[in-house]
Amino acid sequence: MESGKRSRSSCSSTSEARSHSTYNQDAGHFEWQEGQMINDRYKVKGLLGDGTFGRVLEVEDQDGSFKALKVIRAVKRYVEAAKIEVEILHRINRADPTHQSNIVQLYEDFPLGGNYCLVFEKLGRSLFDIIKLNEYKGFRMWQVQEIAEQLFKAIDFMHTLGLTHTDLKPENILLVNDELRFDEEKKINLPVDCTIRVIDFGGATFREDHHSVIINTRQYRAPEVILELGWDTMSDLWSLGCILVELYTGELLFPTHKNFEHLAMLEKVLGHMPAWMGKRCSYSYKKYFDRDYFLNYPERADHETRRNVRHLLCLEELIPSKYREFRHLIYDLLEFNPNRRLRAKDALRHRFFDADYRPKRSE
Repeated sequence: MESGKRSRSSCSSTSEARSHSTYNQDAGHFEWQEGQMINDRYKVKGLLGDGTFGRVLEVEDQDGSFKALKVIRAVKRYVEAAKIEVEILHRINRADPTHQSNIVQLYEDFPLGGNYCLVFEKLGRSLFDIIKLNEYKGFRMWQVQEIAEQLFKAIDFMHTLGLTHTDLKPENILLVNDELRFDEEKKINLPVDCTIRVIDFGGATFREDHHSVIINTRQYRAPEVILELGWDTMSDLWSLGCILVELYTGELLFPTHKNFEHLAMLEKVLGHMPAWMGKRCSYSYKKYFDRDYFLNYPERADHETRRNVRHLLCLEELIPSKYREFRHLIYDLLEFNPNRRLRAKDALRHRFFDADYRPKRSE
């Protein structure tokens, strides 16, 4: 695998809505046309994106504003999942009436024949889109700082509600403004405005709800999740640590798709994980550890895993001393023990946010 590069495993009556709905019975995807009216309110302007669960259309509202209309495929399990996400977003909106949480706004939802619609604020590119556009080069540190502060506020808000996002990654963090400027020094295009929104609450889980054994996109998965030790809101902070390093470097911190290799990469970048994790892990993962409950690496690793791990830098090498406050923050987020991991509300007081990384005028 090429190090760092990706391969990755958002009201009218039903009868009124149905009169405008046509969809492919095989795929369940909504068949749209430019200029078509949806729900007697939204005029379709074009396609913003297609995905497994549905497609997102750019629509013009009656007041002339533009919104993103997500049309869920006419597949029962997808529609049911969308309705769960809607309920989560409604709970968020009720707790955040002034919209200060940096979480995407859901305006309304309604059935559309066999499909289901969610109307969101229209946003710009994802942070992953920017990284990809720039051929996997990272953001300026002052931009990482601005984005990090907003993300900690969003996560603190969610965690106060007892809600774990479970799938934080650059693809699920969108810019509000799409305008870019060319950075002469880095020779890349960077956002003019780093205001962001967190999206995709389809897998979000409240404290009192059932917790799936495995969560997260692989590369942002905390060690307690990998080892099936149980998880809580602190798993989001691990994901955020991975994201912030990626925003700085432009590359995945842990570019892997395999459990043992993933654990070996964690130790290469961060140091040895505590023995209690190996001792308490799920039975199916005991084979990864020796009799003293330490990771059995490199003895158990194949040639490919050794090569992939060998190419990684430890955190001290990855983040230079001029950004030591950032490095300290990442160590606090990528703490193996979730009970000792930095909480979002405490992260907002971290000395990283006291540093001034903006370029001087002469630069």
